[in-house]
Amino acid sequence: MNSRGYNILNQGDTAVSDDGKYSITIGLNNTVIITDVRKNAVIKRLYDISGSFYGFEKLGERDEYILLAGGKYSYRLNKDFDIIARIPFYYGFENDGETLLTYAYASDTGDVDIYRQELVNYDELIKEADSLIDDYEPTEEIKERYKMIK
Repeated sequence: MNSRGYNILNQGDTAVSDDGKYSITIGLNNTVIITDVRKNAVIKRLYDISGSFYGFEKLGERDEYILLAGGKYSYRLNKDFDIIARIPFYYGFENDGETLLTYAYASDTGDVDIYRQELVNYDELIKEADSLIDDYEPTEEIKERYKMIK
């Protein structure tokens, strides 16, 4: 049992998502199988994904899920169940629907610090990045180093 009170899943074990729509089953060779519970149909297989998985949670009102792992990384999945992010030391999800909580050990005593991470979608991220570097022009050294088109 992990710190959140869940049992780690072994090969062949299944866990149902907190909204009851999907389940995950641990398959052979680091494979996670995602099934639509209502249709009893496999909708996705995630290959070569390792971790001590123990659950599957919907991210608030978003069409996204978290594949919960007891190790370093949990995985954020989009509506097509593609991995879009590895989340180090996932702790929980705020009720605001926009914030992940992660933790980090603060000392050898086992104390932890909790961090808030606001979620943004890809388009929001690109828009913000564009606004930050809108007038940036790389130096010749940078262009050469990264083989940028001149």
